[in-house]
Amino acid sequence: MKVDDMVGKKYRHVKSGRVYTVTAIGNSYSPSLKFPLTVIYESEHAVLWCRPFSQFINKFVGVSR
Repeated sequence: MKVDDMVGKKYRHVKSGRVYTVTAIGNSYSPSLKFPLTVIYESEHAVLWCRPFSQFINKFVGVSR
């Protein structure tokens, strides 16, 4: 899956079971390791969160429609 294909898709947090929508991908053009590829996602209550892509893929699973 391409990273850009994640935007607009829903993912479930493995531990809490809560569902989030990926709203954007940050730092996708940064060549520096100081600014890792980042997933920005939104809760059902409109709270924005972000975490490095490497953490996101280990803590979330896609939600089928």
